[in-house]
Amino acid sequence: MLQTFVKLATLKDATKNQIKNPDQLCNIYLSKESLLTNLKQVFGLSSPGLARRFYYFLSKGYDLKRIYITDYLVRLWGLAEGTFIERNLFAFQMLDGDRDGFISAADLVEI
Repeated sequence: MLQTFVKLATLKDATKNQIKNPDQLCNIYLSKESLLTNLKQVFGLSSPGLARRFYYFLSKGYDLKRIYITDYLVRLWGLAEGTFIERNLFAFQMLDGDRDGFISAADLVEI
């Protein structure tokens, strides 16, 4: 998970995120722009709609400037080690583009 986070960060973000000691690890962040730009290179996905949905999953539905590494790991931990329900909730959130609680044809077309 940590390697994926680093790949999603842009060079600009990585420069700002220089780590000089382990205590600074919590200060590393992922910007919305770097996530949307690099999702294709990291996961091989070229869907801006899916990239946006992944961003909103990581940011808990808010338009944040930064997603810190701790938040990233906590959100993805449920996907990697979570229950059947947690993993299905992630899949549902990726498909429900307008976040209205339903998966419609329009949600699927955007992907």
